[in-house]
Amino acid sequence: DIDDIAETLADSIAVGRPRNTIKACRALEQSGGTSVLVSDAEILEAETLLGSTEGIYSEPAGATPVAGVQTALDQGIIEQDETVVVVSTGFGLKDTKSAEKATGGVDRIDPKITEVEGLYGTAEEAAADD
Repeated sequence: DIDDIAETLADSIAVGRPRNTIKACRALEQSGGTSVLVSDAEILEAETLLGSTEGIYSEPAGATPVAGVQTALDQGIIEQDETVVVVSTGFGLKDTKSAEKATGGVDRIDPKITEVEGLYGTAEEAAADD
């Protein structure tokens, strides 16, 4: 129902009256597309995935499409060999609390390269792993 407000940590998409709802539904129908629902836990997993694999710091709403793609893969809507484009425009600084929740917290360090290297190793060590 377009009047329902989603209960989600992705507050940027939890709106009571989204703009262009009718147009979006019409485009979905005309394209033969589908939609999926994802949980907050799946959104947080996608947020972590974007950060750890792509270096993208996304807010929950920006990570939601990635969670949707994973769900669509799991449900066989998208095949493993298909190419998929995901648009993620919400920057993580808009919702730092969710990022902390997704990752289990943050490591606070002094702004010194030795501190970074202590946690993650040196650039030379990382290059040797490639």
